[in-house]
Amino acid sequence: MATSIFDAPEKVIFINDECTPKKPANSNGGSGQSPFFNDKAIEPNDAMVEMALGSVMPLWNKLQSHVAENYSGLVSEWKMYSKKAGWSLVFKLAKRTLFYFVPCENHFIIAFVLGEKAVKTALESSISQKVRQEMSDADICVMGHSFFVYIKSEKDLGDVKTLLKIKEGAV
Repeated sequence: MATSIFDAPEKVIFINDECTPKKPANSNGGSGQSPFFNDKAIEPNDAMVEMALGSVMPLWNKLQSHVAENYSGLVSEWKMYSKKAGWSLVFKLAKRTLFYFVPCENHFIIAFVLGEKAVKTALESSISQKVRQEMSDADICVMGHSFFVYIKSEKDLGDVKTLLKIKEGAV
């Protein structure tokens, strides 16, 4: 069972080499975000995720309930693209990726890739200044703007719900 975090010097890489970040993420106040699970031989399970998330586990449960209720046909699968990135839970609707969930110690990260139109809509929405900054600093790859939402509170969860609506064209 994975029980410790390794030190990753750069932003987590989720997609492929076309979306490799060019600079470190710094939304966490400089404390260094790293995926909690980085052993390819051990796919995370619910108990491991609960252990990692600690007090924010109820937020993860709320998000899972929200996507299950609002996105019929949604499927998820654990993927490990590299040791540096660690395991992420990929959520897809048909063949389209909605978001990536990365469990970390006492918080989690939701990673999005949005196209230009969705980014413009998001920047005009009610998302927090923190997420606006992440979007502005986002790396741009073939698939769009790749950025993170760090989930530590209920307000952060609201940003994710708004971004999901935008990604699906519901706003």
